[in-house]
Amino acid sequence: MSNSGKIVKVAGPLVVSENMSGSKMFDVVYV
Repeated sequence: MSNSGKIVKVAGPLVVSENMSGSKMFDVVYV
């Protein structure tokens, strides 16, 4: 199961994204 969305900003360990339905805080992301 794969979600795709748009990454708005990456600031250190913080990744801000849009259109990532179903994602939760502390999910591991591959950039």
